[in-house]
Amino acid sequence: MSVSVQNLDIRPRVCTALKKANIHTVKKLFSFSKLELSKKTGLGSADINEVILTAAKATFDPTPKRLLDVLKKTGTTNSLQHFKLSTGCPSIDKFLNGGLLYPGVTEICGESGSGKTQFCMQLCLNVERKSKHCSLYICTEDVFPHKRLQQMASCFYQKNKDEMNLTNLSEITDNIFIEHAADLDALRGILDVQLPVILSSKSIKLIVIDSIAALFRVEFNVSQMAERAKVLAKIGSVLHKYTHQFQICIVCVNQVMDVFNQSNVNSHSLQKVMPALGLTWSYHVNTRILLSRTHFTLSMFHPDQKLKLDPIVRCLSILFSSHLPCSKCYYIVDEVGVKAVEIPSLQTNA
Repeated sequence: MSVSVQNLDIRPRVCTALKKANIHTVKKLFSFSKLELSKKTGLGSADINEVILTAAKATFDPTPKRLLDVLKKTGTTNSLQHFKLSTGCPSIDKFLNGGLLYPGVTEICGESGSGKTQFCMQLCLNVERKSKHCSLYICTEDVFPHKRLQQMASCFYQKNKDEMNLTNLSEITDNIFIEHAADLDALRGILDVQLPVILSSKSIKLIVIDSIAALFRVEFNVSQMAERAKVLAKIGSVLHKYTHQFQICIVCVNQVMDVFNQSNVNSHSLQKVMPALGLTWSYHVNTRILLSRTHFTLSMFHPDQKLKLDPIVRCLSILFSSHLPCSKCYYIVDEVGVKAVEIPSLQTNA
């Protein structure tokens, strides 16, 4: 992506217009949308399409890769490599075979109170553990829970300040950027206009959209399902473009709806539910994780422990994944965040 614009096989006037707009590399060229390029350079849509196609051909490597090289990560480009993002809980990381896989889109779905937002905030904190990466949290529903993030960040700081050489709490919280999208137009504005600029200027490694379903449930009725499907597909393709182009992890929170058949997931859940947005959205998800509350509290399994609070046991279920089997584990949410717990009797009956 570091190819110079001068080396592209394009018309001289197009090359001159790009230089005047201070666009000297293909990487910078791809950081703008077509509309932005047209405004910056004064070029028409035909010229913009031509230069983008030429730039794409110049940066595409048609040489086939051997599977052995991909597995050993030798002689391959970054686009063929995959990485894992830690959840902050070693037991959950082990359950997920190392963490959340990326490039790719992971969906966290579940009913209200299952811990979706807290799980995502914990991911934001753990992006910074090994390197000074940042995260972007796009909130579409209620006001972002700043106080809860501050509480979790304080616990994270006390636990990791020596390992990460931290001197104050702001070194953690300053690397979490928050945007609010009140409607679909605002969300598309963030994804199409603001996000390319942020990704080009900041070391973003995680993007969270909380939640993807909220805006679609408000703005579309039953007679507009075809239009809704088109918008969903466009947003899904944009997210996949970013996750592969910039090698980042993208997590989308989804709501759930009640169902009445008893063959649904998680026999210990309080409700029988399924993710919202239907098949159209599921095609754009690489891993779908369901969070749910159970009927049980931690004291039921550890009566000998004196607990200040008696947290509800929650269940994390993998509904489908490209690299993990369908399985489940159990966790609680305390002041520190999401923490796996060993519940042998539930594991046996699951």
